[in-house]
Amino acid sequence: MKKFWYVGVILIPLIVLVLFMGCATEGGSGTGSFTYDGQTYPLTGAGLDIFTEYFEVNLVSSGINVAEWTGTGNIVWFDLTSPSTQGAPGTYDWAVTGGYELYDAAISLNYVAGSGTGTWLSADDVLASSVDYVSIAVDGSTYTFEFSLTMTDGKTVTGSYTGTVTIW
Repeated sequence: MKKFWYVGVILIPLIVLVLFMGCATEGGSGTGSFTYDGQTYPLTGAGLDIFTEYFEVNLVSSGINVAEWTGTGNIVWFDLTSPSTQGAPGTYDWAVTGGYELYDAAISLNYVAGSGTGTWLSADDVLASSVDYVSIAVDGSTYTFEFSLTMTDGKTVTGSYTGTVTIW
């Protein structure tokens, strides 16, 4: 009986350790950040939702579980259209250069996934300068997003994310 007790003392903590090490992080598997009003916010996950006429990109901080769309954190959101495949690599802007359109964009600080609540600030195509863009590059299953946007308050949001993307 004592043998089983020793095995249990060693085996149970080992099993618990393996289970916790095997769990995915809430935010996903990527790295990046965005800067707004002098403050930098990390980005750790991404989701891509494809609709008939456009696709939506959500870049999120570690507090949001991309796969289950739960949690609270920060988010950078884009609605984009392309002349070919939704989610296609290219540089998207307000002027629809080459058919790549930046249709809508926003950030939210303290966003609550699932309810859509948080402090939202939209990008503004009227205030936008010619340097506003969202760039997408794809290498296998790794996506790279780079962006610079003029917001409705006249301030700029810039940032990037590289990593895997959850496609809904």
